[in-house]
Amino acid sequence: MHTDYTLDATGKVEDFCQAAIAKKIEEIAFTNHFIIINIDRPGGSITPQQIFEHVKDIESAREKFDLEIKLGLECDYWQTYHKDIEKILDEHDFDFIMGSVHFVEGFLIGGGLEHCTRFFEAKSIHEAYETYFKRIIEAIESQLFEVIAHPDSIRKNAKKFYGQELPFEKYQDLVKEVIESLVDNRVGIVVNTSGYRHGINDCFPSIDFLKLCKEAGVKIITIGSDAHSPSGLGINLEKGIEQLRAAGYDEISLFNLRKPKQIPIEEL
Repeated sequence: MHTDYTLDATGKVEDFCQAAIAKKIEEIAFTNHFIIINIDRPGGSITPQQIFEHVKDIESAREKFDLEIKLGLECDYWQTYHKDIEKILDEHDFDFIMGSVHFVEGFLIGGGLEHCTRFFEAKSIHEAYETYFKRIIEAIESQLFEVIAHPDSIRKNAKKFYGQELPFEKYQDLVKEVIESLVDNRVGIVVNTSGYRHGINDCFPSIDFLKLCKEAGVKIITIGSDAHSPSGLGINLEKGIEQLRAAGYDEISLFNLRKPKQIPIEEL
């Protein structure tokens, strides 16, 4: 979940906690965007100072609400800023850190199409995917993150620009490289159900991606609705569970102080 520390989200910690209780969701994780190149742009990222404020909000909510409330971040990775990112992550007792890729070659791949049209114009769809997945591998190999968020979210804007999705068999070799890196570095992924509201009628990652993860032995799998408002909390999680089962998974990972715990999906 993302709170109003960033411009792409609305709602405060208490608002999300109240929504979780109303929807009978027992465990939630706050994962505001930390984008180090945007910390000087108001609302472009949660800032290091705001993280301290956010921690206090979480502590207060834990006392007030009968919920498991996890402290996390969704953190974009740049090799140039590795040590700076690492320092921020070490300053707090986070439960859960997601690595993500929203920017490729300076273009905001994770935003609206208007931000990344020039990126796609210069490339074939396969070249665009190849460039994106190289950035995903960089994030994995940093070993700063427990999981990678929406690892194939390039599908959202690629579909809009090229007019269709690239069939999985056309880029599965690229995905296999990503998965090999996940296994080698003991990093997991998030099944993110926001794709159902972003025009692809699917999760990030796709079922084919998930099946390859299962075959390769990727064990750490989490699930989230990527809510940017209290009303979006938990939307389509049941579809994400269906994807996990279809891929052969029977366990899911929960986190405490950056350590995973496996529980049966049947307990969800």
